[in-house]
Amino acid sequence: MRAELTDAWRPRHAQEQHLIDQMAQWQALMEFWQDTFTTVTALVARRKRGKSQDAPPWEPPGIADAEALEGAARMAERFQRLYLQVLRALQDQRRINPPVIVRRAARVNIAQQQVNVAAPCVDADREQRVS
Repeated sequence: MRAELTDAWRPRHAQEQHLIDQMAQWQALMEFWQDTFTTVTALVARRKRGKSQDAPPWEPPGIADAEALEGAARMAERFQRLYLQVLRALQDQRRINPPVIVRRAARVNIAQQQVNVAAPCVDADREQRVS
């Protein structure tokens, strides 16, 4: 999961990688609690069916069963919320730190190729002081 997220996001620095690691952790925990919820649901249903032949086909879960189901659902929702918070933080990080923009450069290396750029002077007074 971590490798897939890293491949998809291609982190630009350690902070983005850390956010991706958190996303992978929250995703794994969310899936664990979703599986737990499904397992508890199946066990409750099986136990209800196995009680007696003349029992109704479905009964609402008892208090302990309901608490277990509610707890598993709450945990899955919590980890989904944490995942979405980290995803939002990663998206915000990308908006705050856009790619590098080069200004006032005579020569720039782009993909191992040197390109000469004629940059217009924005501040004529500053140029005179530097000269």
